[in-house]
Amino acid sequence: MRHSSHGLRIALLAGASVVALAAAAPNADAADLSRPILKAPPVSAARDTWTWWIEGGAFRSDGDGVGAPAFKPNWGGEGAAGFDWQPTTSMHVIGQFRYGTASRTSPLQFTAISGPTTVHFSGPQDLREDHWLVDFGIGRDFGLGTVQGVWTLGVRVADLRSELNVNATVLSTAGGAPVGGANALSQQRSTFVGAGPRLGVQGGIPLGGQWSIDWLAGAAVLFGERNVTLTSAGVTTPITGTTSDTTAIFNVDAQAGLSYWFSPTMKITASYRYDEYFRALKTLTTSPVFGPTGPIITASNIDRSFSGPMLRLTSKF
Repeated sequence: MRHSSHGLRIALLAGASVVALAAAAPNADAADLSRPILKAPPVSAARDTWTWWIEGGAFRSDGDGVGAPAFKPNWGGEGAAGFDWQPTTSMHVIGQFRYGTASRTSPLQFTAISGPTTVHFSGPQDLREDHWLVDFGIGRDFGLGTVQGVWTLGVRVADLRSELNVNATVLSTAGGAPVGGANALSQQRSTFVGAGPRLGVQGGIPLGGQWSIDWLAGAAVLFGERNVTLTSAGVTTPITGTTSDTTAIFNVDAQAGLSYWFSPTMKITASYRYDEYFRALKTLTTSPVFGPTGPIITASNIDRSFSGPMLRLTSKF
């Protein structure tokens, strides 16, 4: 009986231990689940984040002028819209469309010598210039200290147009005495349309709180056609002609600004933008000394750059 009682006590103790372990198991699991699980993050976990932005502002055109005397457009307006799609944490698909236009009216003052006759041209000359571009590229994230950025490789398509209209009064004199007068109309249209590869980089620098600095820069080589057409009427020797060439031009752009984050997904940015196209437009210049058959006209290639303040609204979802 003593042996049976000792075995019974062991059986009871073993059974109590099993019950206690079974009761403690859920608590142990909960304690384990409360601890962080340490493991390496996936290299390219799916993210599928979209960022959209719209931008507007003013710009001034710089480079060589057109007309006589040569001049450039006044300040104009520019607008843009773009996106940044992140299908994974480190991959970006970006795109933008941008359009700007500017114009100016300037008085024409031009004097030419044609043999014994001096010809005076005067009147208004109206200049309008338009430009647009489309960017599309693929990029990846990079980090350098506190700087977080994206490098991109893609393509840029650009279209630059300039139109000069002149409504001139023509007065001819010989030996200081008037010998005739007329009205002359002329139009000069210059275009460049091209596309090519673009390498870009963009990023941000946190300043603390809700402020940061945003910046971007890029360079492209655009392959396309420069063309200029001149037509005139109302003068003794009307002028009509076209000249063009196929070329590659160099394009650089940069932008930097200060951003304020309203929330983790929305910000506003005030920035300054610069966009340069080297030798992109072709223009015609008339010599002040006419030849035996009329005006001597020379074609040349001119730069165009667009720069000015911009305001951008960005939303991420």
